[in-house]
Amino acid sequence: MPNFEDSYIGRLRKLAGSRKLILPGPRAAITDDQGGLLLIRRCDNHEWAMPAGTMELEESVYGALQREVKEETGLDVLSATLFAIYSDPRFGGVDGWGNHFQHLAFAFRVDEWAGTLLTATDETV
Repeated sequence: MPNFEDSYIGRLRKLAGSRKLILPGPRAAITDDQGGLLLIRRCDNHEWAMPAGTMELEESVYGALQREVKEETGLDVLSATLFAIYSDPRFGGVDGWGNHFQHLAFAFRVDEWAGTLLTATDETV
């Protein structure tokens, strides 16, 4: 995982400043056998969220899903089904650094995964 400054969005931010950017990326709905939904707690703002993130250059949205779930949970996505695309401008705002954004979110149901769930990562607590 590149650090923020080297990421696609980080490099765009150097050019665009805090102007509104459209941020494409996946969201993962991962449930257990009892129907519980896996949420992560983010390191940057301590908010609860589904595993999610933004795409990098030369990466598919499915590849971004696999990478983000691995980075934030330790789990490997083996199969997933796209169930919604959110593009309404209301799915955006201003981040903690004053940068304006609008999400283009691809919501996936993770149908099969492998690995051991981590309780903390570089991105989650």
